[in-house]
Amino acid sequence: MQELLTLNEAAKLLPNHPHSSALWRWGRKGLKAKNGETIRLPLLRSGGTLLVERAALLDFMRTLAEADQAHFQTPEVTLSPIAQVRSSALRDAAIASAEARLGRWGL
Repeated sequence: MQELLTLNEAAKLLPNHPHSSALWRWGRKGLKAKNGETIRLPLLRSGGTLLVERAALLDFMRTLAEADQAHFQTPEVTLSPIAQVRSSALRDAAIASAEARLGRWGL
């Protein structure tokens, strides 16, 4: 059987020692990760006492960290055909075309 902790005991184990009501909220409403996903701390009830498994607390923190890390990773960038490198002749033609349009507009 896993080691069961009250919310007060679990809060004392965490960095910054959040209030036990924070753990209750994480179990009931969840905590929103940076990627928008809501992650809940799995709570157990024994009579009127809410408990959390030590392993579940670690899994909860690990899941949050992984979701945040996935959000902050830079996505693969693919260039559109317009953003691809073009020859100097094509570039000069595009500049001349843009200048002609601006001239027609009086700019």
